[in-house]
Amino acid sequence: MRITDLNIAGFGKFNDLSINGLGEGLTVLHGENEAGKSTLLSFIRRMLFGFPDKRGKCNHYPPFKGGLHGGRLSVYGDDGANYTLERYAKDGLNVYLPDGTIKGEAELGKLLGNADKDVFENVYAFGLDELQDFNRLNGESISGKLYSAGTGIGAASISSIQRFCDTKKGDLFKPSGKKPLINTLFTGINNIEQNIKDIEDGQYTYDLLHSDIGDTEKKISELKEKKSALLEKQEHIKALLSVWDDWVELQIHASKLEELPKLESFPENGLNRYESIKERIKDIDESIAELNSSIERNRTQQGNIVVDDLLLAQKDVIFELGKGVGKYRAEIVELQDLKVSLKGEMKRLGVMLQVIGPEWDEEKLNGFDISIPAIDDVRKRHGEINEMDDDIRVMRQELKSIEDSISKKDRTQDAVYGKILMQRSAILNMADRVVGYRSNTEQIISHRIKLDGKKKELANLLGDIGSKWDESVLENFDISSSVRDPVSAMKDGFNDTELNIHDLEAKLEWSKNDIARIDGSIDEIDTKINAIDMHIPEAELHKMLASLKSLQSRYSSLKEKEIDLKSLERDENFASMMGQMPVAINQKMPIWPTGVFAGMGVAGLVAGYVYNELQGGIVACIGLFIVAVIYSVSVRNAGKSVTLPANDVGGARSGNAKEQVVQEIRSIREQMLVDAVSCDFEDIPERSVLEDRYDELKEYALGIRSVSELRSQRDGFEKERLTSLEQYVSLESNIDDMREFHKEIQAEWKEWLISCDLDIDIAPGDMPDKFALVREGKDKLVFIGDILSQLLRCESSVEEFEADARELLDMCELEDSGRSIDQDVLKLRDDVNAEFAKTGKVEQIKKDLDELVARSDVLTVDLKEKEAERDIVLDRWKEWLAKYGLSSEMTTESILDIFTSIRNCYEVLDKIKDMSDKIGSYADSITVYENKISSVLDVCERKESGLGFDTELELLRDDVEKALSEKNRLDALILELDGLVFSLKDAEGKHLGNLSEMSVLLKEGFSEAEDEFVSNAKVWDELVRARNGYEVAESHVRKLSGNDDEHLKIVDELNCSKFDVLKAQEIEAVGLIGEIDDELESLSDEKGSIRNQIRQFEGYNEGSALRLELESLKEGLNERSREWATYSVAQHILSKAMERYERERQPDVITEAQSFFSNITGGKYERLYSPLGSSDIFVEDGAGKRKDIIELSRGTAEQLYLALRFGFIKELGKHSESLPIVFDDILVNFDPVRSRNAISSINELSLSNQVLYFTCHPGTVDMFRDVVPDVRVVELSEL
Repeated sequence: MRITDLNIAGFGKFNDLSINGLGEGLTVLHGENEAGKSTLLSFIRRMLFGFPDKRGKCNHYPPFKGGLHGGRLSVYGDDGANYTLERYAKDGLNVYLPDGTIKGEAELGKLLGNADKDVFENVYAFGLDELQDFNRLNGESISGKLYSAGTGIGAASISSIQRFCDTKKGDLFKPSGKKPLINTLFTGINNIEQNIKDIEDGQYTYDLLHSDIGDTEKKISELKEKKSALLEKQEHIKALLSVWDDWVELQIHASKLEELPKLESFPENGLNRYESIKERIKDIDESIAELNSSIERNRTQQGNIVVDDLLLAQKDVIFELGKGVGKYRAEIVELQDLKVSLKGEMKRLGVMLQVIGPEWDEEKLNGFDISIPAIDDVRKRHGEINEMDDDIRVMRQELKSIEDSISKKDRTQDAVYGKILMQRSAILNMADRVVGYRSNTEQIISHRIKLDGKKKELANLLGDIGSKWDESVLENFDISSSVRDPVSAMKDGFNDTELNIHDLEAKLEWSKNDIARIDGSIDEIDTKINAIDMHIPEAELHKMLASLKSLQSRYSSLKEKEIDLKSLERDENFASMMGQMPVAINQKMPIWPTGVFAGMGVAGLVAGYVYNELQGGIVACIGLFIVAVIYSVSVRNAGKSVTLPANDVGGARSGNAKEQVVQEIRSIREQMLVDAVSCDFEDIPERSVLEDRYDELKEYALGIRSVSELRSQRDGFEKERLTSLEQYVSLESNIDDMREFHKEIQAEWKEWLISCDLDIDIAPGDMPDKFALVREGKDKLVFIGDILSQLLRCESSVEEFEADARELLDMCELEDSGRSIDQDVLKLRDDVNAEFAKTGKVEQIKKDLDELVARSDVLTVDLKEKEAERDIVLDRWKEWLAKYGLSSEMTTESILDIFTSIRNCYEVLDKIKDMSDKIGSYADSITVYENKISSVLDVCERKESGLGFDTELELLRDDVEKALSEKNRLDALILELDGLVFSLKDAEGKHLGNLSEMSVLLKEGFSEAEDEFVSNAKVWDELVRARNGYEVAESHVRKLSGNDDEHLKIVDELNCSKFDVLKAQEIEAVGLIGEIDDELESLSDEKGSIRNQIRQFEGYNEGSALRLELESLKEGLNERSREWATYSVAQHILSKAMERYERERQPDVITEAQSFFSNITGGKYERLYSPLGSSDIFVEDGAGKRKDIIELSRGTAEQLYLALRFGFIKELGKHSESLPIVFDDILVNFDPVRSRNAISSINELSLSNQVLYFTCHPGTVDMFRDVVPDVRVVELSEL
């Protein structure tokens, strides 16, 4: 197979690139650095074997210049057909067959002879890096492919067969595995055998187990009954605790209902309505006062306003003039600018005329002809003169050139032959050696640069390794495994101890934090215990709480009795004021609201009349009169009760009632004082103080209950702290031991570093890097030695050339020219060739001299004629200048410039005329505008201020705006006054309405005064809250009890219970239930364990089935073992066949490589040798001296690796398809002689395989052309 065309759509730097017509045999592709040689090599590899995974670190060559990532390869197969391979990074591979069919990877494998990627990239297509790595030729894929080809098994891969056998064996059996089939069978057999043994144990244990399970079931039954009783008791206690707060609330609300005064009803939202009406009355009073003040202020402001009517009459004219003030000002500014510009243009015109000529003025300017025919005439004369001048100049130059040639020919004719012709053969031979001399000189420079660079790198490397290191220490330093293994062990010891120390420190810190956390928790518990006040005994606390409840319940009764007493005293005072007037005892409704309703009706009628709403006023008046009549009748009916004379009122109202109320108040106060003293009060406190004291004592009771719980928690934390302290001490001891061990390792490590002259601050983890640096330094020492040997060889060749060249120059009697010796040799070669050529050119020189003389005579005559013709044209031009009064010295170029200047003068004249016209127009417009402003000032009876007409207009416009503002302000004040008067009347009406509404509300609240109404509202709110709270609490308690009998039992039980006792009983029940659950769980586990043992004994009958299953597993084990043995034997046979092949057939590869290596080294090394059972390669020179690869120079080693690859290619080509070979600058380390020999071997290889050689060295291209004259060279820069 060979490649014919490359078409790159997008790959690296290439986009839409095609290289066509790659023929069979050898092709060299040349390009400078970064021209894309490595990119083309990678493209060929990717086209044949695919793109790598994007997660890899290799260069993916993305298309930097666009295009799809990939392209096409056209190949010519060994079957004589053309194929096209198309592969893109995203779309995969398409193989186009000659008939247009599209195939895939299988067809490509046939074309490649089933060669894989490793074989192609390491044997057929490689660069300098692959060439220098011999281990790439020892790969499993390459040796397998070689074996497959040699044995004739076709596309099968030995390595894949080996891997297949290993996979199959691993699926069947692994020594320490669990999942493979044989391992699984072994496990199953062992388990079944153990089960059979367990089944066969004794009967005695079986009977004991049956007895134990009966006892266990009996215990479980008893515990379940006990748990059921406890659960029932727990649920009952939870139910009582769930309604405890409701029970307390029920008692509180019942006491409050007994204490509060009795009110039958009260207006809904009465207090809010009262506050709202009161607020509205207050707001209306403030509004009326504010309206009166605003009316007075408005009238004052109207009297202070003065309006200029004359000015307002001219406002339209003034505003119209104001629109033109901008134009007026702009025209004034523009007029001044135009005058200045006019002067400038006049001055500019004068300067331009002076530039044309001192005698030029406007009259002469207007008389000069600047028409197009006149300009064309001047341009024609200008072209004619220039053309003649050019002809004359060309003739003179040609005549001078001919004269110089004649002089040179004369000198050449007089020259004599030199003596160098006698040494012509030696000179030509020496010139041929110049190429080699220059190449050696370049290599000397290159080698010295490399040598200096490598020495600097080595010095830096030695500095990186250690401050005391030099080349001798580097050579003597041992980097074998005997040194690396102890270092690795010390590094592992370092890492382990550091990790252990870090782990112990973390655990120590955690333990320390845990102890601190426990201490904090203990301190917090102590703080809580100390914060709880324990000075009041629990019995006294309950007594104080009962006294507080009694105080709260009696407080409401006391307030109610005090209200009754005040009511009786008020009635007595009222009776004494009324004298002998009869009074109805039951009369509660006053008569005065009747008058209020009648007055409101009259006010509504008057308001309707004032505001032109008479009909609405009449309706309101009639309605309010009807309300007044109805209210009067109601009062009269209510007053028909028993009436008493005035002197009987006091007896009816008071009698013994007042004394009875006073006695009840005294009794209640005495009882409350006793309760208050028991609660540490000196007198009866306020209700809010009672509530605060009750909350304080209730919180104190809760604190007492929590003290025991806190102490229990503290004991638990103390135990936990003791455990943590023991752990902390143990950790401290461990970490001290570990740190001591770490110091011992550090001391041992420093001793080793000192013995190796290494810096003592190097960490063990850094030693792999140091070993790598030492290995790199040893490699650099070898490389420096190679460079030195090559440098000495090149310097010897250069010295030999220079000695021979100087001897030749002395023989030719040449003086020192100051040039380099190779340039002198080449100059000598050119001189001898020139002398040799002179012998046949003397006659030709004479003939050329005669022709030059004849041509000189002709040119002399023509030049005189052309000069005479030019003089005639110049005379005509002077006549034209005289016609217009111009100087005869002026040229056509200056006249063309005058035409331009005259045209510019005409443009300036046009500007001057336009400016004059605009100045007159602006002056007229300004005069008219100023006259209009003067007329307005006269009408408004105002004098001019002298500040300018635009300023006068601005003042007029400002005064007009002020006058308009004052006029608008006066109109607004008039409208505002009308609105204020209307608002005042409306506010007075609303004030009367709110007074009436307040009277009605007080009557509904059974109050004659506002204070009494507020007091009744508060009493009513307390009654409502107490009733609602009582009903809610009672409903919650009834939800627990159900029917009335059960309810009474629950109530009695709550009366006889205490909250803390119930809580303690609940905790006790929960603890007992938990203990029973733990015991039940333990017994249940014990029962399950006994049952499992019984089942195992009862499973004895399953022994037969287990034995059958055991036999089945053993049979399966035998089958799988035979299968595993088959794969093992196959592998063994294959390995033996491989060993035999390597002994018998591998010498063919060595033989082929030996021929190539001998050719490349010029016969210095005649034989290659590879011992049996080894992959090592040895070379022998003509004297029989044998060398290992590491003893060869870098260049020679690379030549050996190249020859071995040639041997592989030859051997593989005998048994499979030929593949194209691609080299990437692999000759850079070869000297010129061996480079030519290698090119010869490459050419020999191209007889059987297509060869593509990439290089960036022009010298390499020249070598290919010298060795293989018909080689094809492709310049990448021309693509």
